[in-house]
Amino acid sequence: MSLQKTKAQLIQLLDDPDYKVIALSGLWGTGKTHLWEEIKQQSANASVSNALYVSLFGVSSMDQVLNKLIQSAARDGKIDSLVSKTAKSTFKGLESFHKGFATINELCQLLAVSMLLRKKIVVIDDIERMHEKLSIDEILGFIDDYSKNREVRFVLILNSNKLTKRDQWSTLHEKVIDLELQLVTTPAEAFSIAIQSLPSAYASSLKRACVICKLTNIRIIKKVIKTTNRIFGQSYREDELPRKMIPSVVLLTAIHHRGLENGPTKELTLSWKPQHSDFLKLFPDTNHWKDLVNQLGIYITDDFEHHVIAFLQTGHFDPNLFESIITKNVAEHARHSAIERVEEVREALYWDHRLDSNQARTRVDEVLASDQSIPPDIYNGLVKIVRDTPCIENMAQLLIDRWIDLYKQNPQPYSSGSGLEPAIIEAIEHFNAQRRENTAASFAEQLIQFAQAPDHQRYNSVVYLNLCNTGVEYYESAIRDMPIKGLQGVLPYMLDAYNQSQRDNSTIEAVAQRLIAACRNLYRTHASEGLGRLLKRQFAYVGLDIEHMPQPSVTTNATAGEPEH
Repeated sequence: MSLQKTKAQLIQLLDDPDYKVIALSGLWGTGKTHLWEEIKQQSANASVSNALYVSLFGVSSMDQVLNKLIQSAARDGKIDSLVSKTAKSTFKGLESFHKGFATINELCQLLAVSMLLRKKIVVIDDIERMHEKLSIDEILGFIDDYSKNREVRFVLILNSNKLTKRDQWSTLHEKVIDLELQLVTTPAEAFSIAIQSLPSAYASSLKRACVICKLTNIRIIKKVIKTTNRIFGQSYREDELPRKMIPSVVLLTAIHHRGLENGPTKELTLSWKPQHSDFLKLFPDTNHWKDLVNQLGIYITDDFEHHVIAFLQTGHFDPNLFESIITKNVAEHARHSAIERVEEVREALYWDHRLDSNQARTRVDEVLASDQSIPPDIYNGLVKIVRDTPCIENMAQLLIDRWIDLYKQNPQPYSSGSGLEPAIIEAIEHFNAQRRENTAASFAEQLIQFAQAPDHQRYNSVVYLNLCNTGVEYYESAIRDMPIKGLQGVLPYMLDAYNQSQRDNSTIEAVAQRLIAACRNLYRTHASEGLGRLLKRQFAYVGLDIEHMPQPSVTTNATAGEPEH
């Protein structure tokens, strides 16, 4: 029975004096005690609002139970003058007189409790968590005695599934308890209770993920909320976070605190790539919780999930690390959202024949308001539809101008393919030309650095690996535009390496291969110019004929790759 239905039922039972012993049972952390406290605070029934409460967690004797009840009454100001006088003066007098009056002292304690509890409602919580020295027989015997002989009514709060002696409970349950209400809190109800004491800016996403994970333990949900608030703080809007981030925190926190029944392990979650054959080999039995992870929107995991697990396991929190990861994910999410928006608007303009001109203009304005650069092929499709749509065709140029402005702010190495708007092609080609110039200049600096490095450092560097995996055309650009001092270092290195290979009858070094191939190509196109004459002199100086020497066997096009910089 859900929380609200159970609450209504329990209120009715409390108002009916024929029900002397009521049991409220349910799983740990599902809000049983919270439900009772809520009823007590809201009740107009004096017997309910003045009820006494005792938890048996760790209690090992009936004396402790009775003392806790007296303390509960004193704490709530419910000890009347007669009980107070009897409890205080008699206990103190007898104890100071002689230790042998301990038994009489106990009798006085029972007398005080008997007077205190008469016609009261007593709530006994955590019965399944009492100490093993205190037996269920003693508790239920006490309940049976006081309910029959002293008009005391009881509400027992417990997780009956965790009682160690189920047979005793079943027998005494039939003899003592009038009715047992089973509380089955829904995930939504459990979350509503948890969020009251722990507000979060991400409540909507948290609730959705907790409901999908079927979390009903309020203590676990509070841990989930605390973890989420710690990681994200108050810096982000809920809608700007990627869809998987908060669900990932919910899932991993629930797994870590063992709050997810039959759920995936954290190892499985961190490796989650269900389309990869290697993943399926490692974890073949994934169907049990595959739907859960898919509903949460976690289609792949990355560094974020690894750092969440590390935080949960060690307690060490690095705010700068999480901020950098989240900021990167937020930026990527914003870009994907902008692309989706362009595609949605294009589809609406194409298919929704009910759109009037104002509605169409509003949809295009959504795209114009975006600050994200969109791939030109996707954007170009929208431009074409807008140009073909009456009443908003003039907005096509606004879209083109907006794309170019955003592209200039954040240029990308797009291809200026056919079918794009001429203005968009011009912007892309202008950037690509600048990029090639900058890349060539950067590559030339790497080449000079490599040639001037000591022999013992030259071949054990990242620069060397980059040079070995770069196409010959970049070597050509570097030699063509290299300053004089750079040429004075690079060309002698190249020729020395070539001659060394000839003397040792070995394969010429990879960078020197590319340099010679580049020089041969440049000489063929610049033979009568200054660069061609310089290259011919340099080769002749070491006895080589640049025109007729064998061409090194290397890749001479861009498939060898662009230089990294």
